[in-house]
Amino acid sequence: MNKHDDDLKNALDDIFGSDFIEIDTSTPEDTKSDEHDKDVIFKDSDEVSTIPDANQSFVEPKINDDFENDRLKQTMPDDSLSEKTKTDENVVKENSALTNNTKIDNDKSNSFFSSKKIIIIFVIGFVLGIALIYILVNYVFGVTKVVNCSSSATDVGYKYTDEYKITYKKNKITYVESTYTYTALNDEYKEQIQHVKDDKLRAVINSNGMPGFTYLYENSDDYFKVNGYLDFELFDYEQIDGLNQESTPISYFKIDSNLTFEKLKSNLEENGYQCTSSK
Repeated sequence: MNKHDDDLKNALDDIFGSDFIEIDTSTPEDTKSDEHDKDVIFKDSDEVSTIPDANQSFVEPKINDDFENDRLKQTMPDDSLSEKTKTDENVVKENSALTNNTKIDNDKSNSFFSSKKIIIIFVIGFVLGIALIYILVNYVFGVTKVVNCSSSATDVGYKYTDEYKITYKKNKITYVESTYTYTALNDEYKEQIQHVKDDKLRAVINSNGMPGFTYLYENSDDYFKVNGYLDFELFDYEQIDGLNQESTPISYFKIDSNLTFEKLKSNLEENGYQCTSSK
């Protein structure tokens, strides 16, 4: 035992007394092999402490409360982090709601514009349909047309003009306006004025009072003029068909319930009239 060991033993004797069991003062290298084979026993005057062997039950050491609280605090979520997480979740929810609202608004907008387009297309189609019907009725199938047929001649002592303005629709005559004028160019033919007047006035007299017939005439020493206004839509064809128009003429062309525009035009053209469309 060296001097250092003696000093250590004396110090221990002073503290614990002479009853203290001698401690092995061998070097750590010498005692490593023995630590697994024996227990170190400390003894004083009041109690004996022993190091438990491997067969004894292990008593869990008491954990310091402050250490446990610190550990729990570390494992528990920080309030600021939790609040931030909640805020982030709220932002995500708000963004999601905003996106959904935007999508709904877009869907409503698209639906509105789609409905508006349908209404516009319907209105345009309706207007075009009305226009087409109007064109077909008035200019193709039911269009009212006018044809002018006229005849004229000039001789040494006289001249005359005879004109018919015929209004018709789909080959049906609706109105005829006529103008006949005879003019004497010398005194010899002035005597013919009376004969022309007597011939033309027969139709004026025979048709007097019949619906749809109107005649106006005027004459002088050297001319005679008669205007006829025949409204075919007012004619009483039952009355007209019952007349013998060879002996009782009511117009300057024969009228009956079977008269059409094409028939009248053909009759006039056969008698030297020139017919042209005015519209």
